[in-house]
Amino acid sequence: MAKPAPRPTPGGRRPLRELIANDSGRTDLVDLQYVTLSAVTMLYVVLFFLSDVGGGLPRLPGEIWALTGAPAGAYLVNKMATRANPVITDVSVTPEGLLRVEGGGFTEPRLTVDDTPVEAAPDPATGALTARLPQTAKPPFTVVVVSRGLRSDPYRYEGRPAPAPAVPAPRA
Repeated sequence: MAKPAPRPTPGGRRPLRELIANDSGRTDLVDLQYVTLSAVTMLYVVLFFLSDVGGGLPRLPGEIWALTGAPAGAYLVNKMATRANPVITDVSVTPEGLLRVEGGGFTEPRLTVDDTPVEAAPDPATGALTARLPQTAKPPFTVVVVSRGLRSDPYRYEGRPAPAPAVPAPRA
């Protein structure tokens, strides 16, 4: 499955929200259920272990096994049964008028800008899409990628300039 790389954070740590969110950042019910019920089970084991350390690990009742086993099975089936939607993580426009769409899951992509189809070329090294921005597209505009019949969430581009390429410092 082609997944986009996680976005870097200022502190270098990934947010805990990723435990319960899908690739688009939205809360995923199956992930939320799995994490919550696993946390309840861990809390149960720790509390009962600490109340009688000499007795070793506590026996888990059948209800606890069901509370962890069912969500784990649902989580596994959900991951195996779903195809990854294309995910847009960033959009930028170069001064030359080229649109660069970063993300993942771009297999045989079709790109639209404000519902106007645009011919896009994938970059084999990064997987990003590059396309000529239509003359009619002025920020803010919406970008969508369709890949294998699956549609990305719309990405609203507000009009910030593309980052300048890194220039090596002169040697002293």
